Amino acid sequence: MTPDQASRAVVVNERTTVAMALATAHFLDQGDLSGPSRGVQSAAHIAGIPVDPAKGLTADRLHNSPNGDETRTEKTFNSLANLMSLCVSSQSECDAPFFAANSSYLGAFDQATDTLQALLDIALHPRINLG
Repeated sequence: MTPDQASRAVVVNERTTVAMALATAHFLDQGDLSGPSRGVQSAAHIAGIPVDPAKGLTADRLHNSPNGDETRTEKTFNSLANLMSLCVSSQSECDAPFFAANSSYLGAFDQATDTLQALLDIALHPRINLG
């Protein structure tokens, strides 16, 4: 997210949540965002690349080359957003992404108990228990 984007209203939805979680994963610890200011600023900027924060829609960068149909980037991003959308309808629907994000390879402290932690676990450990 650029400084100009930060001063405007943003949409908070599944796509913007996934974008922010993936971009800031290394700076989030149990919901607390911290780290070197330059790194956190860069992460916030990166979060605005896959989505348009003002509209909450995927950005052209995901639709066009070198992404689009040429890679799995857009499909993977939308799949994560779709998983998170389950949580909007019902908390019990969140069990699937939480279970998939949890693994015996993660310590008890890192096991997902909420949507944000599930996204962080998926971002930081993409091959664990996700098939």
